[in-house]
Amino acid sequence: MYANFRRLLVIYKGARGPFIVSQVLLAISVLLNLAIVALNGTLVNDGVQQGNIKVVISTAAWMIGLTLVQTVFALGNSFFAVLFAEGTANFLRTTTYRKVQTLSFGNLDRFRTSDLLVRLTSDINNVKQAVLYAVLLLFQAPFMIIMAVAMAIFTLPSLLWLMVTIMAVVALVLAILLRGVQQMFQTRQRSLDGVNNVLQEALAGVRVVKAFVRERFETQRFARASTTWLDAALRPAYRIALFIPTLQAIVYIGTAALYYYGGQGVAEVSTNLGEIVVFSNVLSMVIGPMALLAFIIPYLESGEASCGRIFEILDERAEIQERPETQSMDVGKLTGRIVFENASFGYRDRHSKAAKLALQNINLTIEPGQTVGFLGATGSGKSTLVNLIPRFYDVVEGRVTIDGIDVRSISQRQLRQIVGVALQEAVLFSGTVRANILFGRPDLDDDAMLAAAQAAEAHADAEFFGIGGQTVSRKERKALDELRKALGLPDEE
Repeated sequence: MYANFRRLLVIYKGARGPFIVSQVLLAISVLLNLAIVALNGTLVNDGVQQGNIKVVISTAAWMIGLTLVQTVFALGNSFFAVLFAEGTANFLRTTTYRKVQTLSFGNLDRFRTSDLLVRLTSDINNVKQAVLYAVLLLFQAPFMIIMAVAMAIFTLPSLLWLMVTIMAVVALVLAILLRGVQQMFQTRQRSLDGVNNVLQEALAGVRVVKAFVRERFETQRFARASTTWLDAALRPAYRIALFIPTLQAIVYIGTAALYYYGGQGVAEVSTNLGEIVVFSNVLSMVIGPMALLAFIIPYLESGEASCGRIFEILDERAEIQERPETQSMDVGKLTGRIVFENASFGYRDRHSKAAKLALQNINLTIEPGQTVGFLGATGSGKSTLVNLIPRFYDVVEGRVTIDGIDVRSISQRQLRQIVGVALQEAVLFSGTVRANILFGRPDLDDDAMLAAAQAAEAHADAEFFGIGGQTVSRKERKALDELRKALGLPDEE
C-alpha cells in the first residue's frame, strides 16, 4: 500500500531530518493534549462538584499553561511539515525536469508536452498536499487513538465496548466509501492531461484556428474535454462528501449512547460525572482522528496516483544511450562524408517494444561539399532520415557513419557540435537576441554571433533585433548596431 510514497521516502534523503523532528514534536503535542483532557475530570469532580474554587482556578491555570505549550509544539510540527512538503515538491520538480532533459526524441514523442506540464505542476502539487497532511495529521491519528483507548480503559472500562463499536462502524464506512478512489484520481489526472493537450494545441495554433474560422469547433472540442474532466473529478468528490454527514450521524448517535449508559452509571453510583466528561472527551479524541483520516486519505490516494505518474517519467530510460567507449573525432581533419548503410528505423509507442518500420534498408552516400535535398509526401520519412545523422533517433538496423565512424560511437555532445541542425519548428527563448543566436554555443564571441546572424539571414526581419521590450546590454547593443550598419539596415529609433 502506498508503494510510491515509500519509494519517494527512500530516494529523497533530505526528508529524514525534518520528518523525524516533526513527528517528535507531534508526539509531545498529543501527550500534552491528553493531559489537558485528563484535567477535565479533576476540574469537574474535585472543583465544580465540590464547590472548591481553588481547585477550579489551579486546574484551569494548568490547562491554560499546557494549552499554550501544546500550541508551541503543534506550531513546530506545522513548520517542519511545511518544510518537508515543500522540500519534497522541489525535489520532485527539479529531479523530474532534469530527467526530461535527458530523454531522447523517441521518449518525448510518447510524452506529450501537455502531459509533461501536468505532471510537473498538478501532479507534483498533489504529492505535496498529500505529504503535508500526512506529516501534519496522518501519524497523529493512530497515536491519538492508541493513547485515547488506553485512557478510556483506565477511566471508564465499562463503556469501552461503546468506543470500540463506534470505531468499527467508522472504519467500515471509511473502507466502503474510499474503495476505488485511487483509480478515480488516476482517471481524473488523465482527463486533466486531455484538457491541457487541447488547450496547448489550440493556443499554440490560435492563428491557424482563426485563419480557417475554426473557433466554434475548437470551443466545442475544449468543452468536451473539460466536461470529461468534470465528470472524472466529481466521482471521487461525491464519495468524500458522503463521509462527512455519515460521520456526524455516527458521532451524534455515539454521544447519545454515551450519555444514556453513562447516566445510568451515575444514577447507580458506579461512576461519576467527571469520568463521563473525560470519557466524552476521549471519545471525541478517537472519532476526531478517524475523521482526520477521512479527510487525509483522499489526499493520500490522489498523491499516490500522481506520484506514480511522476515515477513513470523518472523510470523512463532514454532511448539514445552513450556507448561505454566512444571515439573522439578530430574536427580539424573532418571532411563530412555521410553514409547510410542498410539503415532502417521505426517508431514505437509507450507500451510496445516492437517498432513499425518507417524507413527500411536505406543506402545513401553524401560526399563532402555536396548539397542533397529529400523530396516526398508528408510523412514519408524525410525528417526522420535527417534526424538519424545527429542521432536524435537510433537506427534499428544498419548504421549511419560520418567519415567512416558510426555515429553511435561518437559522444552525443561532440556529434551535435559537429552536425548543425535547423529544426522545422522555430523557437525563440525569452531573453536577449544574443542569447538566442548563441543558444547552442554561449561561449562564442560577438564576431561569431554576427557571422551566425548573417549566415542565417536573421537580418531579414529587423524587428528581431531588440524590439518588444527585450533588455539588451551595452555590449550587445553595440554588436547589433554594427550588424545593422554592415547589413545596411536603418538605425533603431
